[in-house]
Amino acid sequence: MLTHKRTLLPFALLHACAIAGVLAGWWPLWVPCITLAAHIALLAWGSATPSAGFYVGHVRRTTTGALALTYDDGPVPDRTPALLDLLEREQAQATFFCIGKRVEQWPELARRIVQEGHAIGVHTQRHAWWWGFMPEATALREIEQCADAIEKATGTRPKLMRPPFGVTSPATARAMRTSGLLPVAWDLRTFDTARSAEQPLIARMLPRVERSSIVLMHDHANASLALTSAIISKARDLGRKLVKLDPMELTVRTLLAPLAISATMLCAAQATPGPRAASGGTAPKAKAHGTQPVPLSADDPIVVRLREQARPDASVQADFTQGKHIKGLAVPVTSEGQFAFQAPDLLRWEVRTPEPMTAVVGNGKVRISERGTERPATMRDKQTYLGIQRMVGGLLTGRTLDGGMPALFFRDGGDLLVELKPEKPGMKSQMERIELRFPIASLVLSELRIIRPNGDATTTRFRNTRRDATIPASTFTLP
Repeated sequence: MLTHKRTLLPFALLHACAIAGVLAGWWPLWVPCITLAAHIALLAWGSATPSAGFYVGHVRRTTTGALALTYDDGPVPDRTPALLDLLEREQAQATFFCIGKRVEQWPELARRIVQEGHAIGVHTQRHAWWWGFMPEATALREIEQCADAIEKATGTRPKLMRPPFGVTSPATARAMRTSGLLPVAWDLRTFDTARSAEQPLIARMLPRVERSSIVLMHDHANASLALTSAIISKARDLGRKLVKLDPMELTVRTLLAPLAISATMLCAAQATPGPRAASGGTAPKAKAHGTQPVPLSADDPIVVRLREQARPDASVQADFTQGKHIKGLAVPVTSEGQFAFQAPDLLRWEVRTPEPMTAVVGNGKVRISERGTERPATMRDKQTYLGIQRMVGGLLTGRTLDGGMPALFFRDGGDLLVELKPEKPGMKSQMERIELRFPIASLVLSELRIIRPNGDATTTRFRNTRRDATIPASTFTLP
């Protein structure tokens, strides 16, 4: 993925070579001018294309088969109420990215958005034209003031944001990360504010709905009502489900790598005996040795051995390789790293590739380092890594967590296979099932698979696992 950080060094070397060549008389002055122009063009493209994730990653698609209608720049009294009336008649949900000043001016409209079941997000306090040139502190203040205005008006703290004009820069990207909000882009921009004629706009946009996932419109646009009605009709003809953007679901998709290990620990901690943990259920399709997995009861000696390994002073270290198999991608997205845990609450989570990152957790605090430089932990960082810490502890120490995931046990060749299927609606929408694989000889977790309802899957393989070895205290600190 092309990002600002990944292109800095190559372009720095390119500029250095171009300048050195001019000084040495190898080529004319226009050569470094061309490299500079190319670099500026790349930076401008990355700034104006949020879906590229050049400066900071943005959500740009929903789940398969869903279509999200999103509206920027509201609320406004002459347009937003009529739009909400239309959405109510059509029984359709949407997402509104609101300007803080307008929320303060018309708080009743913001309240109505939330009360009628729509999602609401931050579009900064003033939607200033110079957003892309703001220093980090100013941009963060714009984000937080807007979030405060929305919370004051609705009683709901927003979890999503969209930058003004979709523009980002290194400074605003840092502010967005610090805010802990999830940036949202789009894959269908209607340009409804640039075209006032309804029918030509509708004719231009409808053919693009079939291959789109997140639609960008504006409540205050003259064509917003007619365009919304036409898109809803087209989406239903295509069998598409109209959805609001769910921060929890989008966060799971965006943070799939760290949540994968979190889910592992949650599932293992839930592997407690119960009626369904016996031989009931259907054996998983996964086969390690070409034979059908054999169901085991919760009191089988192998299962009992697994549960007896829990210790209140446990520790573990392991390397991992993770592959995310996502629909539409020919090859999986991979990452590698290692983690360490020392009971009761010390955790180190380190990703080596593709982007170096380290998180350390202890005493309820989270510290983050990227490329050797510490940065403030966002709210999302804290939720993710404190969750991992709790899940790891639940697995290793045997603490019981109420996750609503009864376990089914199977013998699959030389492995113990544990399958968990979420029962709580919130978790069922995020994952279809989870499979944990333990070699029977050691009963040390070797593989985790998370299968999502849309067919996406994440496989994490653990190796070089060391249990109950002494871990230096420096492991859980940052330089």
